[in-house]
Amino acid sequence: MKTMKHLLYIIVTLFICTACDKDDTDKVFSIDDYEKNIVGEWQLVSHILYDRKSTGLNDDIKDLVGPEEETTRKEIYVFKENGESIWYLNYDKNDDGWSQIEEESWIVKNGILRIGDHSPYKIILLTPTTLRLEMHFMDAPTIEVYETWTYKRLK
Repeated sequence: MKTMKHLLYIIVTLFICTACDKDDTDKVFSIDDYEKNIVGEWQLVSHILYDRKSTGLNDDIKDLVGPEEETTRKEIYVFKENGESIWYLNYDKNDDGWSQIEEESWIVKNGILRIGDHSPYKIILLTPTTLRLEMHFMDAPTIEVYETWTYKRLK
């Protein structure tokens, strides 16, 4: 009996610790929740450009952005509940001044984000703190290019 109580105590303690350890920032939203959870301000933290055939898809892919302005660019997207978006850019990493570049409509449908008349972005990850978008295109008949942007939530 004493062993049974001890075992029950351990199980309850593990359950409570596991429940308390869950952090909402780790929650991955389902495709059905993208539209309501993308609303907010998102700042670019990573931009990756790669050829899927030669590089493969894994966590070891390095940032292969081409032009220097891509690596120093600061970018913020604001997605409003009413379907409007604002895109801000700042190319000078030492300057806090932002330039509003575009105001366009946005929509999310079936895991695809469309901003104005731009190419569609596939949402590959959306959590309370992270938004990762991917775009795929053919650069030549044999070069399959993928571009990935990762944003952190500001608001």
